[in-house]
Amino acid sequence: MKLVDCPKQGNQPWADTEDELVEFDVKYLLDCLGKLRGTSYHVVRRPDVEERHLPQPDYVAQESETGALLAIEHARFFESQDARKAEARVVKRYGGLLKWLAMPSPKQLGKRLTEFFHEKLAKGQLADFGHCERILLARNRWSGVSIGHFLKAEPYFNLSQLIDCDHFYMIADKRLVEVF
Repeated sequence: MKLVDCPKQGNQPWADTEDELVEFDVKYLLDCLGKLRGTSYHVVRRPDVEERHLPQPDYVAQESETGALLAIEHARFFESQDARKAEARVVKRYGGLLKWLAMPSPKQLGKRLTEFFHEKLAKGQLADFGHCERILLARNRWSGVSIGHFLKAEPYFNLSQLIDCDHFYMIADKRLVEVF
């Protein structure tokens, strides 16, 4: 894992839909990759919107000069889906939530990152896009977990099986972290 050398992401816009926030993150990724690679990218398709009944990536972007394609699947990284659902129920019922932040050990975070990665790829959104550079982009939504936590978790992130993904990036603390 490493911190990618690109500027910090701006503040998330006030958005009416989740799609606007996803688009904001994807634009940040494309700007960072363009800066790092000395090129530019633009979105050419939204396969998941075009074909909702099939597993598809959220975006397909194209490199400006060569036409090379990137298939990008966006996700939100939480402590766990079960914990997130339980918190949502409490917020809905009582109008808010007050809790202690539980900081994971590097081993716990590495294990959760591994589970998260495999859960997302098991859905098959990137499987039929072998003709593209396949990217999983996640936004960190685990309160209190910072870039430093992710970097310390690297030894515990385990890709134990063949994968349909070329890169895994995480946006944490308004910065881009390359998980692999």
